[in-house]
Amino acid sequence: MKTLVEINKIREEKRKELDLRVNLNADTREKHILVCRGTGCTSSKSPKIIENFKKILDPLSLEMNQIDALEQNTFYINYKNFYELIGKKTESIAFLNILFYRPAVPILDGHKPYQEVVLAFSILSNKDYKTINWNCLNDYSKMEEGLKILTEELKRYEKIVYFSAQNINILMQRYHIIESKDVMFKIINLKDVLKNSDFFNEKTKYDFSLKTIYEGLFHNENIFEHSRIILNATSDNELERILVNDDMENENKYLQNIYNTLLK
Repeated sequence: MKTLVEINKIREEKRKELDLRVNLNADTREKHILVCRGTGCTSSKSPKIIENFKKILDPLSLEMNQIDALEQNTFYINYKNFYELIGKKTESIAFLNILFYRPAVPILDGHKPYQEVVLAFSILSNKDYKTINWNCLNDYSKMEEGLKILTEELKRYEKIVYFSAQNINILMQRYHIIESKDVMFKIINLKDVLKNSDFFNEKTKYDFSLKTIYEGLFHNENIFEHSRIILNATSDNELERILVNDDMENENKYLQNIYNTLLK
């Protein structure tokens, strides 16, 4: 915990956890009932409370599948939805990590306040593991040059997979990176696919991020928060900016591992 941003993120996550338990007006369909599993309570048969709740649930319901995933320390996914959303199987896949910045004060001529600036991108080929990294952290005016590189590289692939809360199709259309329906339809946001496939593990209960999904699948691994890349990319410290390429490349490898693990 090093920055105010990280402290606020922890605060928001813990607030979500607490709301599930005590806030009757929380904006969520999920509620938690805490059952003590301490020595005294267990000897007083507190686990039977859990078993009785299970009897109320439909054995085929999403809630029951989530409980099973928690008890077996694994994950749940609706594979029917997943395969429909992920599209045809192909080896020609690019994993794309693209970093946006929305400055309140425009930093490029012709830009409006909060208009996206593409600061960096990393492309990882699923076939030959070739990686292409680019950034304009030291000279934002080179963004147009980077967008041309991105456009040419993405044309080589049948499917482009990324993970983001943002819909990058809008940005890519704005900068003419995708100009045909053919290209747009092969771009897949794995975050949306997994959410619509009811993906669930212990880590994703309160935060549906690349970090929680990855750590829920690979229990012995811990990875960094995406916020680290944003903080380093916008830092005045050149040494911190240098770390951005490596971190973006590593995030792509995490994304590739998730994709290939689930696409069994």
